[in-house]
Amino acid sequence: MNYHYLIILGALIFPISLCAADENNIEDFPMLGGIEFEQSCSICHGFKGKGNGVIADSLKTKPSDLTLLTK
Repeated sequence: MNYHYLIILGALIFPISLCAADENNIEDFPMLGGIEFEQSCSICHGFKGKGNGVIADSLKTKPSDLTLLTK
């Protein structure tokens, strides 16, 4: 259970070094999309976007499977 709290805490703490990205061209930071997904989305949607994240079972509405967005 402590593992869940660590993941949530990690998602809430945004590295200060990435905050400076707003001042720069976003193309200089191609990894930001993946980092943002890991910190903000993967808790619910899972690391592969299948809707099976760590807290998905405890949510009232099941997270969507993001891999089906192209269909």
